[in-house]
Amino acid sequence: MLHRSWRTASGLSGILFIVVFLGSELTLADSPNLADSSADTRAWFAVNVTEIAWVTLGVAVSIGLLFLFFASGIRSQLTEPDRIDGGVWSRLSFASAVATTAVTGAKATIWPALSHPEVSSAASDGLVKVLASVELFALLTVIPWLLTGFLLGASMVILRRGGMYRWLGWLGLVVGTVFVVGSCWIVGGDETGPLGMLVAAGYLGFLVWVSGASMNLIRAGPLETSTDPPSGTGPAHVGVQSW
Repeated sequence: MLHRSWRTASGLSGILFIVVFLGSELTLADSPNLADSSADTRAWFAVNVTEIAWVTLGVAVSIGLLFLFFASGIRSQLTEPDRIDGGVWSRLSFASAVATTAVTGAKATIWPALSHPEVSSAASDGLVKVLASVELFALLTVIPWLLTGFLLGASMVILRRGGMYRWLGWLGLVVGTVFVVGSCWIVGGDETGPLGMLVAAGYLGFLVWVSGASMNLIRAGPLETSTDPPSGTGPAHVGVQSW
């Protein structure tokens, strides 16, 4: 279990992650979609060079530092409750967070490359369109599945053994389900349709989960966790974390 000061710091990093992430995403909310022409996609990158640079820095800070520190706090908070199950679920959660960071970092290099004059001038309109589409597929398909692993691992510990507010466990399962269903937009190919909108809803739910978990880490006090099997009659957890 984390020392209280580090637990508070990881909770604060979660709150800062939300702020920086939202600021970065809202800065370029009009980014190209799959229906845009190759010429329009290239033109968008050409006129948003400065904004893309700031967004890239924001993603690097929010995902590469703040989210990873927050996820480390979640793992430490859930390690002890998950010990009776061999630590499988807390490890799954943290491994998914690390994978999310890696994929997001790789994805974040595409936009600044396409907006750099010397780089983009060497690429055809078709190549610019393909690379921009790769970034979009990662955002709306791959990353939602990785975040589902992060939420699923944490939620299974919370619902089975405690460690954090129980409602976070249920919310995590709901958001994970929304992500999985929404990512099926790729079958029809319309990211702006109902399934694509589910992915957007999943991201909003994920931010709510991070917010609740961050407050839990900041406020957490001494915790009793259950060692009863899931089918037992004992409570899932008791004490300060029970609501």
